[in-house]
Amino acid sequence: HPPVVEPGWERSPRLAFLKRRAEELVDETFGSAPLWGFKDPRFSLTLPFWREVVARMRYVICIRNPVDVAASYARFVGGAESARREAIDLWVRSTSSALVHTSGSPRAVVFYEDFFTDICGQVERLSELIERSVPEDALAEIEAFVDRDLRHHWIGGDVFVAGDGLAAAEATVLYVALRALGPRPSQEAMRTVEELAQAALAVLDRISGGERRSTPPEAVASNAVS
Repeated sequence: HPPVVEPGWERSPRLAFLKRRAEELVDETFGSAPLWGFKDPRFSLTLPFWREVVARMRYVICIRNPVDVAASYARFVGGAESARREAIDLWVRSTSSALVHTSGSPRAVVFYEDFFTDICGQVERLSELIERSVPEDALAEIEAFVDRDLRHHWIGGDVFVAGDGLAAAEATVLYVALRALGPRPSQEAMRTVEELAQAALAVLDRISGGERRSTPPEAVASNAVS
């Protein structure tokens, strides 16, 4: 249940201390490394804060079929149908936020499923994003690293049935649009997807209505830094 935050929350003066701490963490962890990166599932939701900390970033947005996400989530937390609904809602919010908050920045949209069927093609796209070539021996190591048996939930192909409800409908529209993107989508194609993402976030906010109170920005940022 991600918190509701007001637009521009990342520029609140109350975040000054947390921004300094975040900058220290980045420096302590990565120092002067010429190329570095990090991954966190919450990152798409707290991205406005991190954009204030690290001015220039390139982004990899990895998409997984929300039906598979829901099945995996339900297996992890239990609750079957209620867990599936929560997972679909979270998928829409996280995916939409990632698309909206990376607008105008270098990025690549990749698909979880494709790493099991076309690892070389995915690595090539990532190498283009970071402007580095991939030696043959490194590619061989990458191919050996991928364990197809770790994919426990796979609906297969591009089949998609999210279920009933507005969140499920938004998930369907957004996932189908993302899947229709080419390997190197045009700016116009990405703008179309961003517009769908913006609309999906508006729908989720309307669904939640008054159920969730607005969260102070320092609470959101503290969670991001921790």
